[in-house]
Amino acid sequence: MSSDPYPGHTCEPSTLHRYLYVSADPVNRSDPSGMLELAEYSGVASKITAQDVAEAAALSFAVTCLMYRVASMLDPGIIPQIPPPFQFCARRARWTCTARCHVNNFSDVPGVPDFITGTGSGPTKSMACQEAMDNAVASAPRGTTARHCRCPPGWCSQL
Repeated sequence: MSSDPYPGHTCEPSTLHRYLYVSADPVNRSDPSGMLELAEYSGVASKITAQDVAEAAALSFAVTCLMYRVASMLDPGIIPQIPPPFQFCARRARWTCTARCHVNNFSDVPGVPDFITGTGSGPTKSMACQEAMDNAVASAPRGTTARHCRCPPGWCSQL
């Protein structure tokens, strides 16, 4: 026989005795772990309220959301793999860029500027720049073509 490793409750004197098994009621109680009577397990379980469960679920959701947010910041390519309930958690970085293109006035259209610009946005800098270049090319006046498009340094920003 060994002493009980559980120190007991000061409000329950029978639990303070180091050699008393299950409050001297081994017929109705058991203590498989040596730390808590099974009759006490039901008491603990009955004290858990629906609010406790809801708070635990909310905390779990918040932690999961935070993990997906960090993962999406480290690797934006993971966003399509995030389950639908957590899609809003992902950090969708938005970039906006302005592209500048040289205008080739092959038809000698009067009043055509030497350069045109276009703006675009996207989840990555390169996608925003590509959209900006596409928009600049699409805005080229009739009889001209846009060439050598690029997003100059400082013409892209992250929102």
